[in-house]
Amino acid sequence: MNKLLSIIAVLIFFQPVWAQSQERVLWSLEDCINYGLKNSLSLEQAQLAEEHADISLRQAQHQRFPNLSASSSLSYSVGRSIDPTTNDFISTDFISNGVSLSSGVTLFDGLRLSNNIKKSKLDRKASVEDTRQWQRDVAMNIATVYMSILFATENLENAQNQMRGTQDQLDKMNKLIVAGARPGSDKYDIEAQLALDEQNIVRLQNDLEKAYLDLKNVIRYKENSEIRVSVPNIEGLELTDPEQWKMEELYISSMNHQPSILAGEIRYKSAKYDESIAKGSYYPSLRIGGSVSTNYSDQAREITDYNTVLSNQTVYLDNNPVVIGFETDVPIFGNIPYLNQMNDNFGFGAGLQLSIPIYSNYQNKANVSRAKLNTKNVELSNELDKQQLKSSINMALSNAKAAKKQLAAARKSVEAFQIAFGNAEKRYELGQIGSYEYLDLKNRLDNAKTTLLIARYDFIFSLKVIDFYIGLPLNF
Repeated sequence: MNKLLSIIAVLIFFQPVWAQSQERVLWSLEDCINYGLKNSLSLEQAQLAEEHADISLRQAQHQRFPNLSASSSLSYSVGRSIDPTTNDFISTDFISNGVSLSSGVTLFDGLRLSNNIKKSKLDRKASVEDTRQWQRDVAMNIATVYMSILFATENLENAQNQMRGTQDQLDKMNKLIVAGARPGSDKYDIEAQLALDEQNIVRLQNDLEKAYLDLKNVIRYKENSEIRVSVPNIEGLELTDPEQWKMEELYISSMNHQPSILAGEIRYKSAKYDESIAKGSYYPSLRIGGSVSTNYSDQAREITDYNTVLSNQTVYLDNNPVVIGFETDVPIFGNIPYLNQMNDNFGFGAGLQLSIPIYSNYQNKANVSRAKLNTKNVELSNELDKQQLKSSINMALSNAKAAKKQLAAARKSVEAFQIAFGNAEKRYELGQIGSYEYLDLKNRLDNAKTTLLIARYDFIFSLKVIDFYIGLPLNF
């Protein structure tokens, strides 16, 4: 028993360390997107709109069912009033209570109920597509920040490699100076370059930290918690040839995979049902209803018993008065119990209501005209969205092709500068060129490497933009 308690105590003691070890060390793009989608406020708003559409749909469906309502009243009357149980005028203060239950259902209303249900179903589908679009937009924003981190990370590594190269050259120069092969002044330019390299590293470190802060903000990650992304293998992406893509094929694919376009098409169909709903006002409507009611009054009375009373009456016999006694039954009245009154006063009524529109002060026609204008407006918005999508895809394809060419040119430039710098490095060590020419070639090589890095990530990002439009998952 003591051993078991000891084991439990050790587990509790080391639980925080164990929990920390379970935290994700390196985040992939998919990890970041999943976390961001889970915590996105904009996506939560889209989901609330989806729930709102659900409520509207259920409400439209329930309009087909009969309604049911109950009511009750309690009143105190003073002076001359009508007793609701007898409909007689009385001049006595009294308390009365009425209870009723009513129901009604629409039999025909120009198909407005049916069309409203169909419209609500389409609105529900459109809201689902809106949510999907928000998901893709959030994922694209996260991917953009993720790519900026990858670029900043590799750019920092390049700068650190450049500084190590400068430091190596400074160490060689110091050895030559000690050996008497070079004057001491030759190291000053290299030391100045080393200082510039250090400044550049500090700047790039700040850029990297800022990129990580942007990632935390976009996925709503804990500000004080550490997060680091994994570096994917993107070498294969550079082999992609955007020249093989056809603009028309990309556009057709994006039309089928962009939720915003699908939502627009659904809303157009919904707008057509709005027209049908508005036109339904031109038709007669028929409704059936019924109600049951009963009431109570504290003045209601009923005969509970009889009293026999002897009544004297004088009659004349031969002109002589004679008193004769008659027995008379006099009723005794008592209050009618509440439940008895409710049962005795129970009533039922039912009826049909037919409403025929004749003239509505231009209201019905105006509603139809507005519905048609709204349909036209939705149609135009859809066309604008399609044109914008086509323009965006065309721009993305052009950017991808241009980025591919820039990447090839930047790679050739780096190769050429590497050869030139290699020769310059040998000549510099032999004392054939000065430090100014040597550092100039080194800086030009470093700039060419940075340009290559920028071109590389520009090309990769342009590929991800294409993936976004044609509906491919944003991952590596």
